[in-house]
Amino acid sequence: MAVDDLYLVRYLITSTQPGRSALCWREGASGSWLAEINGVRLCLFHSHEMGSSSLCLKLTGPNEDVAFVEEPRSSSLFSRRYRNSGDLLLAEALRALADLITAQGSLRQSQAVDRTSMHREALFRRVLFGAA
Repeated sequence: MAVDDLYLVRYLITSTQPGRSALCWREGASGSWLAEINGVRLCLFHSHEMGSSSLCLKLTGPNEDVAFVEEPRSSSLFSRRYRNSGDLLLAEALRALADLITAQGSLRQSQAVDRTSMHREALFRRVLFGAA
């Protein structure tokens, strides 16, 4: 039985959920997000074509095999209407994955700022008051 795009994206959503340690995304070039799981490199990015932008997930295997999961194109110019419910579910899942990845990156960035502030405070106290 073949694994479909929606099943894969939902698995990545589950793996990216807060509290799970399986999948840690990092920011790449041009607003892309990168991760690796089970020897497969993942890259989530925005694809820009003919005045529209959609999400695209690139999977690269150990032998440089490449597969893409692309957000289905909307059938309407000004709203998000899709050909069928499967396309709608895949588009929603890709957007949910992108939201989780962005939240994961923001949380990591705020934690890094907090750690920097703590280190700075500790150094200042050491200079001003000596070793504690």
